[in-house]
Amino acid sequence: MKRVIHPYHYFSIVILVCLIGLGGLGYTVKAEQQDETPEYDFVGEGFTIIEHDFILPEDNGKWQVTGRQGYLIIQLDSGKDAVEIEVLTNGPAVYTQEGNNHHLIHGNDNRLKHLIQPKSTEQEIPIYFFIPAEENISNLIESIKGVSKSSKIEKMSANNLLNVWGGGNGHRIGMSQWGAQGLTIKGVGFRNILNHYYPGTKYEKKYDDQNQMVTVTLDYDSEIGDGSSRTSWTINVPNGGVLVDHNNNPVKTIPANQDYQVTTSDFPQGVSQLTLQPNNKGYSIVKNLLHRDGKTPRQYEGTLIFIRSGNGIKLQNKVSLHDYLIGVVPYEAMASWEVEALKAQAVAARSYAAYRSFNMVDSIVHQAYYGRYTDSTYGPKIQNVVKETAGYVLTYSGKVADTVYSAGNGGWIEQAWSPAGHPYLTARKDEFKLPSGSVIIPEQHSNNNGDGPHSLSYYRWAPITVDPGVGSIQDITVERTPGMGARTVTVQGSNGTRKIDDPRNYFNRTSNFIYFYPFYDIENSYAKEEIARLYEGGVITGHQPEAAFKPNDNITRAEFAKLLAGAFRLAEQPSANYKFTDVHDWAKGAVGALYVNNITKGYNETTFGSNDNLTRKDMATFFVRALGYEEEAQHLNLNTSFKDLSYLGANEEQAKRNIIFATEIGLINGYNAERYAPNDLAKREQVARLAYEVYFNGDQYRQKAEELLRKHN
Repeated sequence: MKRVIHPYHYFSIVILVCLIGLGGLGYTVKAEQQDETPEYDFVGEGFTIIEHDFILPEDNGKWQVTGRQGYLIIQLDSGKDAVEIEVLTNGPAVYTQEGNNHHLIHGNDNRLKHLIQPKSTEQEIPIYFFIPAEENISNLIESIKGVSKSSKIEKMSANNLLNVWGGGNGHRIGMSQWGAQGLTIKGVGFRNILNHYYPGTKYEKKYDDQNQMVTVTLDYDSEIGDGSSRTSWTINVPNGGVLVDHNNNPVKTIPANQDYQVTTSDFPQGVSQLTLQPNNKGYSIVKNLLHRDGKTPRQYEGTLIFIRSGNGIKLQNKVSLHDYLIGVVPYEAMASWEVEALKAQAVAARSYAAYRSFNMVDSIVHQAYYGRYTDSTYGPKIQNVVKETAGYVLTYSGKVADTVYSAGNGGWIEQAWSPAGHPYLTARKDEFKLPSGSVIIPEQHSNNNGDGPHSLSYYRWAPITVDPGVGSIQDITVERTPGMGARTVTVQGSNGTRKIDDPRNYFNRTSNFIYFYPFYDIENSYAKEEIARLYEGGVITGHQPEAAFKPNDNITRAEFAKLLAGAFRLAEQPSANYKFTDVHDWAKGAVGALYVNNITKGYNETTFGSNDNLTRKDMATFFVRALGYEEEAQHLNLNTSFKDLSYLGANEEQAKRNIIFATEIGLINGYNAERYAPNDLAKREQVARLAYEVYFNGDQYRQKAEELLRKHN
């Protein structure tokens, strides 16, 4: 199922208000992560380590991500200008912050190399590693080193590179955990959060958390499909306990506070299962299993069950549903999150376990479970969250619902793998209407930092570039899932075609919500290339942070003013001396530029009509006027094949002549030879194509205009 949950370790760590960099290559663990004496130091090859979390080096030069995600903050050594990270195709996904150049290179033997180049070699580089929510995923990083990237990067042709954008983390089905947090920050209660992500379900009390038992297979090995078998398990029982057989007969007394190794020799003849029962309802410590810090042994309430498996032993934990959820909620979500988001998580986790008859595993295949939760800061909060929702699950048609969830959906909820059996897991845009009437995308509000999107969130990733090996790229075709995921990607180039059947793995991302233009919704637009070029030129930004352009939407006069001023490279004039009272703050500079350059006088002295949609006749007039030829257009007596221009009134003769002039110089086309549709509303993609033409080819259209004038003088 899966979902990583600690955020890219709050982007505040990247901003680093007060970091202490230690000289040389050595690194010391932050004081708040340990006691006064650090437990280990380690060095980097070609870089200095500034800070890290949930990532440790191994003796063979590899690195291990010890949690669902880890991060490094590094400083390159002198003479190095990029960091090179090598992972396997089934290894951790690698990200960095917006603004760094990030290139992905496919090598031999299923190896991927990430080259990350900062804007300045003096700046610190944050690198984030995520374990994708799939089986058969390795948590190993093959190598990390500082390099001189110029010999590799400079040889890459921009025409051969795919720009890859995207968002989300996990399968994106059901509840978005970051979305739940965002909705809570906006004042939405957990019941409404659950109704939003699992529409049609009911909130019902069906279980006794204290008496319902859950069996959890520990140390789950996804490649085997069962718990890992070990030759021995090292345990410590603070209150002492006893090992009993399947008939509850005592087999071995375990002394208090002493390490003990359970091996196959502890099993009497004919006995294949032993259960450890702590005295006085105590807990057990399993020294073989560590928390995400890679250091602390895990503790377990309830009983431990040791099962003979060949020459080894598998381990299970039988625990009350209450204690199970205490060990799930703060690891599936963040204990610091808002209470209502945590309640939604508790209900989803309880329902998820109930749907699977309370037979669980402790890995990403089911739910993250780290046993007994001992955090003194958040422990009481987690206890209350579980108690206040005790016994409640979501049901559909009288049966417990399969409440799958993931960390983030990127603004689009995916459809269930088997939609016929899960009508409450439908594909749709993740939008929520607040009581105020405003519609929000929940993940945009998941950090309470001025109500903005959380930086480097699962909502949108920083883009990367990839060479698919087909030469100069000519076309990209994406087969989409109902929830906007990339099912397959076909790239056609000058040297051939590559079909990518597993885009998430191929591009080393954390979800399949992947797109190849700066806006996810333009890949089927006839103006997609023009829109992308305008974005690269800083002329348009689209709807941010949604990363949508909405090409088929109408465009308002205020939006058009912004685009037109950018297309003609007009300096914004926010202090222009006009008297319009209906101009939005974000559009004042652009409207001022049009006003100062005599491109608009508005409807009248006080009204610009900011929120009115632009018509196709006004679109033509604005472009002809901005090119500087409106007066000349009025004096030309040009014929036209557009029959529908005859429907324009006598007071619209000026607009009619502007339309004819714009079509004569080849800037604007009609829908066909006889139809221009002057009163139709202009679409955003139509205007973007015209803006592209004047931004990149404006002089050509001025030349055509001059030729037209000479011809008719």
